[in-house]
Amino acid sequence: MEDSPFTAIVEAFRFAFALGYSRNLREKKRGKAMTIAPRQFVVMDYYDL
Repeated sequence: MEDSPFTAIVEAFRFAFALGYSRNLREKKRGKAMTIAPRQFVVMDYYDL
């Protein structure tokens, strides 16, 4: 049995983002927004949430 609750890294980042956002755990943005995997997760898609 494999312990992997997420099928892709994108799901893990989306979950972490949603969890932090729902708990109002946000910090001031530092530096330039960059993508980590251009075809899967684009930072700018979530920048204004």
